[in-house]
This record gives sequence, structure tokens and C-alpha cells, in this order.
Amino acid sequence: MPRSDVRPSMGALLLLAWASGLTCAPAYASGPRWVTGPPYFSVASQPVVWYTPNISYSTDPGDLSADVDHAAADAIVSAAANVWNIPTANIALAQGGQLAEHVSSANVFPGTNGLIFPADVSSSNYANIQIAVIYDTDGSVTDLLLGQGASDPLECRQNGVTESVDSITPAGTIQHALLILNGRCTGSAPEQQLQLQYQLMRAFGRVLGLAWSQTNDDVFTRTPLPTADEVQKWPIMHPIDVVCGPYTFQCQPSPFTLRQDDVASLSALYFIAQGTASAGKSDTLSDASSITGRMEFGDGQGMQGMNLLVRRSDLQTPYVESGAVVSAVSGNLYRWDNGNPVTGAPASSIDASMGYVNPPLEGDFSLIAIPLLPNASAQDAFITSEPINPLYTGQYGLGPYLSAPVTPSGPVFPWRDNHVVPYEQNFYVWAVPGSEATCDATALGTASAPTPVPLTGWWTNVLCGYGATSWSLVNVQANRNLSVEVTALDESAFVTENKLQPLIGAWNQSDPAGTPPTVAQAVSPFNSIAAGLTLLNFDTSVTGALRIAIIDQRGDGRPDYHFRARVLYADSISPATTSIGGGLVTLNGLGFRAGLIVTVGGAAAQIVAATSTTILAIVPPFATLGTDAASTADVTVLDPMSGGSATLYGALTYPAGSALPQTPVLTILTPAFYVAAGQAVPLFPLAFLSQSGAAAPGIAVNWTSSAAALTYPIGSQSTSDSYGLATIAASATLLSGGTQATGSACAAIGASANLCGSFAVTGVDPSMWAVRSIEGGTQTVSATGILQPVVFQVTDGSGNPVIGAPVTVYQTISGYQVCPDKGRCPVAPVYSTSQATATSDSNGLIVITVQQISGSPQTAVIAASTGTQGFASVMLQKTP
Repeated sequence: MPRSDVRPSMGALLLLAWASGLTCAPAYASGPRWVTGPPYFSVASQPVVWYTPNISYSTDPGDLSADVDHAAADAIVSAAANVWNIPTANIALAQGGQLAEHVSSANVFPGTNGLIFPADVSSSNYANIQIAVIYDTDGSVTDLLLGQGASDPLECRQNGVTESVDSITPAGTIQHALLILNGRCTGSAPEQQLQLQYQLMRAFGRVLGLAWSQTNDDVFTRTPLPTADEVQKWPIMHPIDVVCGPYTFQCQPSPFTLRQDDVASLSALYFIAQGTASAGKSDTLSDASSITGRMEFGDGQGMQGMNLLVRRSDLQTPYVESGAVVSAVSGNLYRWDNGNPVTGAPASSIDASMGYVNPPLEGDFSLIAIPLLPNASAQDAFITSEPINPLYTGQYGLGPYLSAPVTPSGPVFPWRDNHVVPYEQNFYVWAVPGSEATCDATALGTASAPTPVPLTGWWTNVLCGYGATSWSLVNVQANRNLSVEVTALDESAFVTENKLQPLIGAWNQSDPAGTPPTVAQAVSPFNSIAAGLTLLNFDTSVTGALRIAIIDQRGDGRPDYHFRARVLYADSISPATTSIGGGLVTLNGLGFRAGLIVTVGGAAAQIVAATSTTILAIVPPFATLGTDAASTADVTVLDPMSGGSATLYGALTYPAGSALPQTPVLTILTPAFYVAAGQAVPLFPLAFLSQSGAAAPGIAVNWTSSAAALTYPIGSQSTSDSYGLATIAASATLLSGGTQATGSACAAIGASANLCGSFAVTGVDPSMWAVRSIEGGTQTVSATGILQPVVFQVTDGSGNPVIGAPVTVYQTISGYQVCPDKGRCPVAPVYSTSQATATSDSNGLIVITVQQISGSPQTAVIAASTGTQGFASVMLQKTP
């Protein structure tokens, strides 16, 4: 019967339901191990299964070890294989005989394409022997396969049984496999043989084409502690064993019995449609139902990599079992690796040919063969979502993201399928509540028309849409070194390594599109010292435009693949010649920030001030560069936070011999201040003194002012330090809006007359004060997370930071509230309110610590008010 009475929660949308009685079902519970796709396979998006339902295995005629003779070894294999002979899967696994010889290193040899086995063991003999079971008595075959020493008894947890599916056809069928039992992992203790049987049972599951399963993963993580029901339902095909002693089979009850998820996975892969069961078999859904469908972002793109779990409840009681019975990973049939412009298209191998780019499959899921509760004719099914454990990668990976699981977008949410009965197959499309709902790819640019890098060198974007690439353009000079940095962010703008896996490529803009990177490439994500950051550092050989590509390693693209990018580049230095004693220089470039280090010929320079495009620094004397230093030195900007750097090669020249006499100089380094009118505002003007281009330490500087509104509370004289810097504590008091006071600094250096410089202090009327959030204003974290501080900035009408402006800060903490699909939103309870004042600092900033309740879902609204019109507010959330 069609299903239309499901009550989805949190706004999820039911679009379609399938009727029962269909002749086939899509795959596939926890998922197939392999899925067909180009270029290797001739068909697309189909699970890889055995070419015949009658699979025979043949065992080695020799003994497994001194403690396990041939008959005992055959008994171990039979017990491990028979577990998989279940009535609801169209497959039969049975012994078909023996191999022609005892297989060992005496008849197995390395070849150019792998090991060469005896003829009857090789894949070409698949029609007679589908699975060859080798008794590796001395471990020599294991060593040949995995490397010398792999058969050591200390490695038995990993290498007790080795499976190899060595023949998969382009049509998507398995033809042949090997199972190698390491005889060195047996012994006099019966537990050793039971451990080998347990490992062999799991290996048979892999050979049959089953993926690993993340069902009741609490048993593995112990967070939270699993219930007895979850332990009992932990699948045999879990990725990584729990270690509780010398034998992992002892860590779970009934270790040689398939769980519901194992049965469902095999039944889904070898599905028996209604009315087609042969003798000894039964229809897959004769006592089960199925839920299939698609998980979507708010913008309609499918969401891959979400693990879905089913728990059941009977119709008589409200009790829902704690242990899940079936799981599925969304997007298994979609493309697993699309290749990218940096490393190129994926290889033509089987592993690189999984899935196909077919948009309806990107978020598809299949919870096939959900068993009915004992003695029940109908039940309710409860489906929940969860991310895949980040530990499950590589050989332990499951789902389409084998290299690195992707955390789903939006919070975990449940829904319910009511009153399901045998043979019922329902299909749903769900827009995941709280997931990214927009995808604007217009700013990504193209290879032929890249987007210019912002003047600051910093930008943010999102690789939304499958296969998206961000293309940027930056102009550089020859003989430079620069860094391109990409930090992966989640949808809440927090750094993550569980979403986008960024790679970076660089081309000359004149290079034709479609070619591999010609200048430089970062081929591994997260290769820097900073979390979530991919770094590409390279030299330039020509002057001109560079084309920069930012791409996901798998060629993926999703609305939650946010990133922050930066080009750290030093373009020029002025003056390019300094005195032998060093002096003041200006570096112009991109991507600068506070906390950088500047070196000249390896010796540290003193940074005076920095913006995103300019660094004012005092370069060191030539003598500090070392006795072998050349007169022309490299200038390098280092970022200790990211590991990025930028170098101007041979950009600064020290004159040979003694420096020519130069006029002494006093330079005001802070020529303008904008202060809150009518307030007492502390200031710290800064001057640089030099002689012959070098810093002039120990020089007395006298400070004066043109108006009573500008004073020096603790004295009007200061002395230059070892870098030639002199500063003074000043105060602008009750300066009216629109009026200006001037200060000056004068000093005598050597025989010169007084050298003077001036600075201006301008009052900004409260009607001109504006306030905005510049950091931390878009946070969403879990209930157990911590909301970071929010930074506001007060400016005047022209964007200049206003110093000393009083700001009133209001905070309201209320309960987290989800509005229903229909009707009015309920009023959220208010937990606390507060009001405080703060004063903008020398950069116009105020930093607000967010009030929050630990461990509780909540909404924090922070409002900042200043002057007569300045107002800004942000809303932060801690979600369930």
C-alpha cells in the first residue's frame, strides 16, 4: 500500500512514496563495496556482485600448520563460509573441492603485475574455482603479498587472513578471489583457531562484495557507553575491531552470528524479488520492508556521505529499541572521485571508477530489508542521521568518501515511517533541516575568466555545485616567492578538515585551459602547520598574471564547502637602497596581517606597523647579516601562524664601504588619529629617527601641541629606542566634532637643526559613529560547543576607526527554537539578559565575550549601540 501518513519532523519534506510489490529494489543497506562507473566499467551506478549465485570455494590440500591439519582447516573455512548462506539472499557459498597443490613460496612468484600463482589458483580459472583458499603454512605467501615480516604472529590481528578480489569485469561482476590463511596465526590454544575463523568470516563478507557498516558505532567509540541492545546488534561487518584482550572475537556476544544489518546488507546486494524465491530461499522482503530516497541540501543538491540508521517500535507500546538494525550511507551510487584540474582525471583503475555523475543519485540512500520485530505484522520505523566516524578511511572506509568522511550539513535529525508491513517499499525526498540552502557560484570565476584576487589578498568563497573550481587571478613580478593558502571552513565558518579537502594549482594566465598546473601545485590537502589549511609556496620566473585554482581533492562540490583563501605576496620595497646601518622601509604587497616576521638576509627586521597591503619596518644594519653576506639581500615576510612566506629576492641593497652622509630624518609614523568627540581619549603617537638612513637611538624628542585639547599627561619628552622609535602618552580631551588639534615632535640629531614632524587629531561627532560586526558574528555550534568572542568596530562616515567611543552592549540568551511548518512560532524562553559598556581601542575595536549556558541549546543576540545612530546586532546559536 502507498505510504502517505509519515510524520516527518523539523520540516523535512515527503515528496513521493512507492507502492509495495515492486519486482526489484535499489541498493543497498550499509552499501556495496564497489559501484560501477567510468572509465573502467561499461555500466554505471550498479553494485558489483558475483557473476553467479552459486559460488564455490576450493581449499588448499595441505595442512594449515603443525597444530591445524587439513581436515581441521577445512572445518574452519566451512564454518566461516556457512554463516553467509541465508535464505533471503540469492547466493549459495559452498566448498567445491581442493586445489591441485599446496600453495607456498615454492610455487608463487613475483611478476610484473603482481604475484603469479599456480594455474588452478589464478583468476583465469574462475569458471572452475571462484574462491581459492590458501593454507599459508609458513607465512611465505602472506609475506610475498604484504611484505617481509607481515606473517609474524605479532601481526595476526591485521594479517591473520588476507583477502584479494583479483578479477572484476567491466560489466561489474566479480569472477575470482583469493583467501590466504596465515598458518603462523594458529597454535595449540583453541582461541587462536577461533580468532582465525572470526577473521575469515569477515573476509568472506568482503569477498562477497559487502561494504563496512557503521551501525551502533557506540560499541566501538564507547561514546556514549553502548546499551546491551546496541552491543548485540553491532554488525559483523564493522570497520575496526574493539580490542578487549588477545582475541577480538571475544569482545562481542555470539561473534559467529550475523546481525540484522549484515543480513540486510547481503540480502539487498543479492535481492530476491517477490514471488521469485527458489527452493530453500524466501523473498527478501517476505518479513521485511524498505525505505529508500534522497537526502538534499536546502538548495536541492543531494547530500552524500550521511549515515542513516533505522530503529523499530511495535504498534502497541511507545518503546523504541536502542540498537539500530539497518544502516545506509547516502550517495553510494554517485561518483566517488571526479578528478580535479590540479592532479588530473582519476586513473582508469577499478578503485578510481566508482559511481557516476547522475544528480538524482548524489544523495540517494537505501535502507533495504528492514526486518520486522519478532511476532509483529507491522511496525513503525524511526530513521536518524549521523556523520561517518573520521577514523573510517582507506581500508576501513565506507560510503563514497573513502579518503576522508564529510560531516553532513545541518544538525542530526530524526523522522518516522508509520505502520510499515512486509513487502512495503517507500521512497522519500528529504530536505535536511538547517543545511545550506543557497549556492551562488557566480564569484568562482572560470579558467578563461578568473576572478581578480581582492586588493587585500584575502577572500572567502564556497565550492558549491558538484565539480566546482574557484579560479582567481593575481599579478606578480618575476624573481619573487609567494604563498597561496586555503583554509577549509564549515557552514558556521569554523575551521574543519571534515568537509572540503582543498588542493591548489597555479598557471600563467597565458597557459591554455585544461593543462596541468605549469607553475606550481599542492597535491595533498592540509599540508601546513595550521589546522585545516592547505599551503602552496612557489617562486615566480616571469612578470605577469597568475591563474590560481582551488579545488576539492575528489573533484567534489557542495554548498557547505566553504573556504578562506589568502595570497601572501610582497611586491616591492621602498626605498630599495638603505644605509649600511639599516633604516626605515615600506613593503607593499597582499595578505599581510599583524604577527608577521620580516627578515633581511636572514636577520630580523623590526615591524613598526602593518596593514593587509603595507608593512612599515626598520631593516637591520648590514653587520648583522653575517660576514659572508652579499650587499644585495633577500627580504622575506614569514607568517608563523600558517607557515606561509613571501620573498623579494635581492630586493634590498646595502651600499659598499661607508655610507654616504645623509640628512637626518624624523618621521611621524602615526600621522592621523580619529577620536570620539567630547571624550577623554588616550593616544600614543610614534616617531622614527634616523641618520644616514640608519636608526638613531638615544635621541631626545620634544612633543608639543597646538591646542589645549591635546596634552601630554606624564611629560612631553621621550627618547628614541634602539630601533630609532620614540613614543609619548598623549590625551585628546573634549575635542569637539569636526575640529582638529595638531601635535608635533622635534629632535636634534648631531649638528643638525631641530628636525620636526606633526600629527593631527580629529574629533568625530557622535552622529557620525557607526558600528559593525567584523568577526564572530555568524557562529552556529552544537550545544556542547563554545561560542567565540564577537568583535565590533566603530568607524566614522569614511571608514576610519574611531578611538575612545563608548559602546553599550546588550546580550539576551534565550532557548533554541524551531518553528513548525505551519502556524506561529512559539515564544522562546529568555534565560538571561545583560547590559555593559565598552570603549573602542586604538583600532576602533571592542571585543565581546559571549554569555552562554554550557551544554544547553540556545540563541544569543548581541547588540552594540554607539553615538546617536550607530547600531549593529548579531544572532548566534547553539543547536541541539
